[in-house]
Amino acid sequence: MSACRCLPAGKHRHHVQPGVGHYGLFNGRRWTAEIYPVVKDHIRQSERSISRPAVNRSPPFRVSVPAPG
Repeated sequence: MSACRCLPAGKHRHHVQPGVGHYGLFNGRRWTAEIYPVVKDHIRQSERSISRPAVNRSPPFRVSVPAPG
């Protein structure tokens, strides 16, 4: 998994889908029924482990320019 070097080992997931060629991996019945659920679950589990910054609920910053005078 050299493409995922920046991810910690705990975030890696290896899945082998028997009976699927390159085209069938991302298309068709097997993708929908067997592969996509694995990918979706992995993404959801990874998202839960990410610490999110606090949301800034303050009003947007506004700049007032005095009218010429």
